[in-house]
Amino acid sequence: MDRGDRPALVPLLLLVICSLTSVICQLQVYQGFIGLDVLLPCVYSEEDPLPETVSVYWRDKDDNIVLDIIDSSPKKGLGDLMFRERVESFPELFKNGNFSIILRKLQQTDAGLYECHIPKVDFQVKVSLMVSDAQAAAATTTTLPHVRSVQNAAEGLKSVPLSLLCLPLSVVLWCLNLTYVRV
Repeated sequence: MDRGDRPALVPLLLLVICSLTSVICQLQVYQGFIGLDVLLPCVYSEEDPLPETVSVYWRDKDDNIVLDIIDSSPKKGLGDLMFRERVESFPELFKNGNFSIILRKLQQTDAGLYECHIPKVDFQVKVSLMVSDAQAAAATTTTLPHVRSVQNAAEGLKSVPLSLLCLPLSVVLWCLNLTYVRV
């Protein structure tokens, strides 16, 4: 390839870069404990408004269905058996862009990456869940002030991830801009 061909590649390269950055993505890391509940956040608060009815897809590290929200209605029966009775969403908060879920009675096998995807607006949130034994963690960590229930925490979710710090544990939030906060 001579130098005369290179300028033709510049627009193509720019198109590829722009298309890769059009998806809004966040990565957050959370700590949960065996036998307890954890809130996995997914809050859309971008400038482009959501349509009146929206479909949202929660998947785990193995691409199992955690929860599908079709036309703004959660479809619990579609979820993988290991999640079907343990996942709760908040339909009354969907209109605010809050598609967070509670995963109940954590198991060690729940550890890993979870993805909340809203295809209509090219939005996704990736949540990395670390699961450890609650008794061992209690012996080594201090308890933070916390909200009375995980459900109350979901109602308070805004676009700022720090508002998610509602459980008695240390949490590290890791975002794509490579900043982190340890509380």
